[in-house]
Amino acid sequence: SILLLLGASSGSWAQQSADINQLTAFHTFEFGSTPESLPGKLTLDLTISYGFNYYKYDHKDLRELYGSRIYDNNLGYRDNLLEYVDFYFQRLNQAEFDNMRVDLVKQYGDFIMIDAAEPGVEEAVSWEGSVVTIILYRFVNEAIDLLDRNKTVLAATKHIQ
Repeated sequence: SILLLLGASSGSWAQQSADINQLTAFHTFEFGSTPESLPGKLTLDLTISYGFNYYKYDHKDLRELYGSRIYDNNLGYRDNLLEYVDFYFQRLNQAEFDNMRVDLVKQYGDFIMIDAAEPGVEEAVSWEGSVVTIILYRFVNEAIDLLDRNKTVLAATKHIQ
């Protein structure tokens, strides 16, 4: 599944070093940009009735993030403006997951632990603002969507409208 809805927080850490709502981009993807502005290849993957289109993205220069090889990259556009970015990785082991989380803490401040609303999610952390949310989570082998099984996902959403 492209979107994972995550629920209630189960714990939090105190400080936030950056105002996450001020993010204008997430790893080279400018929020509010149009599909035509990207140099790589977009393939329509899913259309949702309220004006949201999800695309698979492929670009030869985007193969690794935080030291881990990118397995898949998806972009979500509402009314032709970028609001959602995700990166799928083959399932990261605990040390790799922790290292990515540490790198994200350096950029975005402290996170909160969250409970996943979807079965098959083993561990999920989030950086939440009023208009921007960044989520890092891992699927186990029992994930509902067969393509999600044993994957790690890093996703960001910024509400544009």
